[in-house]
Formats: sequence, structure tokens, C-alpha cells
Amino acid sequence: MNPAPPSFPCAVTIDVEPDPDTGDFEAVRRHLPGLLERFDTRGIPATLFCTSRVVDECGDLLRQVPSQHEFASHACSHRPFTRMTPEERRDELARSKAVIESLGRGCAGFRSPYFCMTDAILREVAQAGYQYDSSWASFGHPIGYHNLWKSKRPVRLEDPAIVEVPIPDATVARIPFGLSFYRAFDPVSRLFHVGRPHLVYLHCDEFQDRLPSADIPRWARPFLGRNRGKRASVLLDRLLDALQRKGARFVTVGDIARSVPGADPSA
Repeated sequence: MNPAPPSFPCAVTIDVEPDPDTGDFEAVRRHLPGLLERFDTRGIPATLFCTSRVVDECGDLLRQVPSQHEFASHACSHRPFTRMTPEERRDELARSKAVIESLGRGCAGFRSPYFCMTDAILREVAQAGYQYDSSWASFGHPIGYHNLWKSKRPVRLEDPAIVEVPIPDATVARIPFGLSFYRAFDPVSRLFHVGRPHLVYLHCDEFQDRLPSADIPRWARPFLGRNRGKRASVLLDRLLDALQRKGARFVTVGDIARSVPGADPSA
């Protein structure tokens, strides 16, 4: 009998935001409850990165989210932070945190829309009182490579004083590891995705049949349009099964952030 693989912490995160093509909340209302039920059945405590607009419009739904799941901020408007003034960013950082906390839950973490993150923005996130950020990704918006040389493992920083829990790279091509990647390149993605990722991310709209029309380059549409709807649901189960076979011990992003040791001066 083969010994069980060593366990490793892994966080499943959902970016809970307005539908990209319509700006409404159909995907959130239709698919978030089922996703959380699936995670509860598997004993997975998800981290929900919510925009404040979702809280405003779907507060009745979010107040029913079981307490084992974590809330974190995904800003207010889901606009790219690199296209805002510092004053606009500071307003969204403070306002989104307050709105999420109005649900009666904490809000220790932040993820920038489209993974837009610079050193200056990360400093603003820390100054707004967040304990961790989860925005460093090689691939960002507009689609291109960013933060290539940043740590790909969770790290506690000294300046600014914050923990960064980055998005793992799925392959040597530096594609962020999430359901989007897994769907787009299935079945090849099953062969070469990272073996022990500390994080995987997904969106509610991936379970809609239609491909959002907004802000997707033409060359990317054939990839991002693959395996949506019911097929995405099948692939999510397959991905979770694969992670559990590898030894994933599912936790929240906050759990990971709290476990990171002292600051690494070389980070």
C-alpha cells in the first residue's frame, strides 16, 4: 500500500463580483449557493473576495453564508486599481472593508480587481488596515506579465507591513492557477498544473453558459469560452479531487496568512 502523501494547506477562493458582461448579479445568485453547498459537503472553507456592490445587492444571500467561510474585500466597483487616482483607491479600500464588516463578519484580506497590484498600491492596502493581500500574479490586466519577480509563495513583508498570499503559477508559461486555466486547457491542464498549490481561484460567472463580452481580447476568447456552464462544474469537482489526492488540507486564505513566519528581508 502506498503511503498517504504529506498534507499541504490550500485555499479555495471565489471572486464574488458583478457579471462582467451585464454588470448584474445573476451568476452570483444562481451559482454561489450551490458552490458553497459543494464546498461544505467536502469540508472546504472557502474565501469569498467580495465587491461592496455585491454586498449591497445580494446582502440577503451573503448573510446566509456559513461561518466557516471567510469574507475578504475585492474593492467596490471592480475597476482596475491602476486606472484610479490614489484618492479613489483609498476610498474603495476603506469603503469596501466597512461594507463587508457590516455583514457582521471580519474583513482582513484584499484582492485587487484583475490582479492590478503595484508596490505603491500594496502600501495603500496595508495603510487601510488589511492584514493580508492576495493580488500578486504573473498574468494581470490588461493581459500581460506583471510582478514576475515577486515571491510565488506566501510571504510576510516588512515594508509595507502586510502578508502577501500570491496567486500560484499554473505552468512555466506563468498563467495564474485557477479554474479558468483548468477549463481553458483541459484535458492538457490535468497533466502539467502545479502539484501542490497553496491557492486556487474561480468566479461565479464561469458556471454560466455564455462567455462575457466585456474586456476580453479576441485572441483569448476561444480559450476562456471553453468548458463553461455544467462542464465547468464537472471540472471543478475533478480539480478538487486531484488536489485532495495530492494531500490538500483546505483552509482559508486568512489561515495561510496567519501561518506565515516573520518577515523575509529578501522578499
